Parts: sequence; C-alpha cells; structure tokens
Amino acid sequence: MLKQKIKVNSYDVGENSEIKLSALMKYMQEIAVEDISGTGATYEKMREDDMVFVIIRFGINFLSPIRKYDEIEILTVNNRIDGIVFVREFIIYRGGIPVAEATTHWVLMSYSRRFPLRPSALRWPCEPAGMDIRGVELLKKSETGVPDKAESTPYTVCWSALDENRHLNNTVYADLVFDHCGCDIGSVKSCRINFDGEALGGDIIDIFTGPGENGASVCGINRRTGKLCFEADVRFAYNG
Repeated sequence: MLKQKIKVNSYDVGENSEIKLSALMKYMQEIAVEDISGTGATYEKMREDDMVFVIIRFGINFLSPIRKYDEIEILTVNNRIDGIVFVREFIIYRGGIPVAEATTHWVLMSYSRRFPLRPSALRWPCEPAGMDIRGVELLKKSETGVPDKAESTPYTVCWSALDENRHLNNTVYADLVFDHCGCDIGSVKSCRINFDGEALGGDIIDIFTGPGENGASVCGINRRTGKLCFEADVRFAYNG
C-alpha cells in the first residue's frame, strides 16, 4: 500500500480546467510502479526475469471534479489476487475527502513471448492487503460491442505513444476514448476501459463509436490482428 500527494498542473487539464483522465492515469501508473518496486520487484529486475505487469481492465468513478492546481492524495493498494489477476484499488482524496475511486486488473506477462504468467512466477513478496474496499464495477468483456452500421476512424500507433513494454500505453487509450466519443466533454462521471489486445508501433486501430447513457461507447479493432483491441464506455455528469 502506498499513498502519495500530487498537485494538478496546468498541463494536466483540458479546456474545462478539469484533469484529463489520461493525466490522472499517468500519476496512478507511476504510484503503482513505486508500490510494487517497494517489494523489490522493480521494472528492471522483472525484465531480467522476462516478465512485466500489464493492465487489462480499468474503471473509475468521479465523486467530484478534480481541477487545476488541486492538491490531491492518491492511495493505491494491491488488494487481492483472483486467479492470474492482480486487483489493484485506488482512492483519490482532496482535503481528506474521496473525490474518485478506481479499480484496475493487472496480469504478469512474459515480455519476450507475450503471454500471461501465473502470479507464482513473481519471485518477490506480493501478498494482497485484503482491505475492505468496495471497488468500481468494471466493464464486462464485449459488453459494448461494435455499433451496427457505424463508420470507423483509423488511428495509427506512433512512436510517441509507446511505452517500455513496447506497446500502446494504457493512458493513451483514455485520450482515444475522449477524442472519439462524439460528445461534448463535460465533467466525467465514470469511464471503464478493457484492454483486449495489445497494439504495437505501426498498428492501425479502427475506432467505432456508439451512443451511451449520458455518454458513449467506444471500441477499436486492430487491423493487424483483426481482433478487438479495446472497448470502453464513458459517462458525463450533466447538470440541469
């Protein structure tokens, strides 16, 4: 478990002065890395063992908008292990009051062979905390689906979007969701993303959008594999 304070900077927010989800996910990713590194499982040591952690599911609920120059505190905890899935929870506070909560699912993956590994392959202690955290309901696989008769927009994975795992970084998917949701971007109420298949440099993802409740459903199909790359839904908090 690790708790860390950050200040939301001007480059973290969008036109409504609220934090971009991709920016918040970068802070969350970094604190998760620091938490697991505290057990000795640094990225470099794990790579020596031909393994890395990859995120497969993400869900966040906002209880209150997070704005420019807010000072927030992010709590993360490796809370439980379900089969091969590490369930990591996040609670985000401002002034001691929760303003967002998130649940993420991670798996160990062989870096060279690109397939999942059992948690027992990790040779560092990674005992789950088992805290009483409600968590966020995640998107069921293929819950959104490809909208009927929907036109797609192609996105090419470029060098700047790749991470150390040699694939499209999870935070970039959040930008794709908001870039293609077709909605007026207001205060985000919730967003859920499933990372169904990794996208490598040069891959072209055909992105489809469909209507959702106070938001939209977005998904992408990787042309190289012909399979679903990601699926997501986003909801906005409308006043009126």
